[in-house]
Amino acid sequence: MTTNTTKFFKGITNLEQLRSVYKDLIKKNHPDNGGDTETMKEINIEYKKIFEELKKGVKFETADAKQDEKTKQKWSYEADEFIREALNKIIRFDGVNIEIVGCWIWCDGATFSYKDELKAAGFQWSKARKKWHYTPYDTAWHKGKKRSFEEIRKMYGSVEIETEAQKSIA
Repeated sequence: MTTNTTKFFKGITNLEQLRSVYKDLIKKNHPDNGGDTETMKEINIEYKKIFEELKKGVKFETADAKQDEKTKQKWSYEADEFIREALNKIIRFDGVNIEIVGCWIWCDGATFSYKDELKAAGFQWSKARKKWHYTPYDTAWHKGKKRSFEEIRKMYGSVEIETEAQKSIA
C-alpha cells in the first residue's frame, strides 16, 4: 500500500483509521471552518485513493465482533461519500451541534430554522432523542430497539464537529 506518499493520511492501515483521520481533517480544513477549497479537494482526492486501496479484496465491517450478523454494516465508498456530502450541507448551520456516531450524522441545537434544509439533505427527526439523524445505510434492523443516545454513542464511538460559529465563540 502506498499511503506513505500521502500528504494527509500517513500510516493508515484500515478504513476505521481513514474515516477518523478524515473527520479530524474536515474539522480543521473545511472552508466553513476557516480552511480553503483547494486543501479540501486535495484531502478528498487522497481519501478516495486510499479508500480504494484499502477496499481491494477486503470486506470491512463495523468493529464490534459481538454484533449479530444483521447489525453489521459493509463499508462502501458510495455510502461514505453520501455521509461526507450530507455533512458538507449542514456544517455551515449556525447554532447547530453536529456529531458523527459510527456511520450516522446526528445534529441538534437551533435546528428549527433549518428543518426544510435538513429534510432535503436526507435527515430524519428522532422524536425519542430530540435530534436529527442521517445515514445512507438501510437501518430497518433498528426498528423496535429502544436505545438511548448515550448507548448508541458508546456502541459506535463519536466525533463532534466544530462549526465556524462555534469557533468564533471560543
